[in-house]
Amino acid sequence: MLLAGNAGQGRHQWNVSVAGVERVALLANILEILYPPAMFCAKFTILLQIQRIFASHQKNLIYWSIQALIGANFITYFATFVAFIFACWPREKIWNPHIPGRCISTNASIIVTSAINIISDVTILLLPLIGIKKLHLPAKKKIMVGAVFATGAFACISSIIRLVYSIQLTNTKDVTWAISPVGMWA
Repeated sequence: MLLAGNAGQGRHQWNVSVAGVERVALLANILEILYPPAMFCAKFTILLQIQRIFASHQKNLIYWSIQALIGANFITYFATFVAFIFACWPREKIWNPHIPGRCISTNASIIVTSAINIISDVTILLLPLIGIKKLHLPAKKKIMVGAVFATGAFACISSIIRLVYSIQLTNTKDVTWAISPVGMWA
């Protein structure tokens, strides 16, 4: 993101050189390709931790919910990863629009991924609540344990804000300006 900022990301496109716009497009595509595996690994780790805490010796609702979420996240992020890798053919067309070739619109991928992130984040936030409810602890301690897991609400809020900025990004010609908050909230 720092390299993209130096190239012109976060500035209005009319204040950025053509070379800067091309560099932002290249770096944005690299970040788009790195985002799905990074997000999958982060969510996979969190889900395994929840499984270890609440379903380590039993195959209950939490266990099967975690398995379903891991599978759904893998499919979603793998499809997004492939879509961004093959966004243009030849790949150089991503940052150099004057080269002959063709590109798919990645707008749908960006918005769908943002929406799925919200669903996934909310589900991951709610899963521990089921386990906490079944703990043999006084209500006050359950609330305290729940508060620790509730810090995950920030991920949900970030996903919602990212979706709003992603929609704005798909509706503007000033990409160098509009892409910055999408990356910040990712």
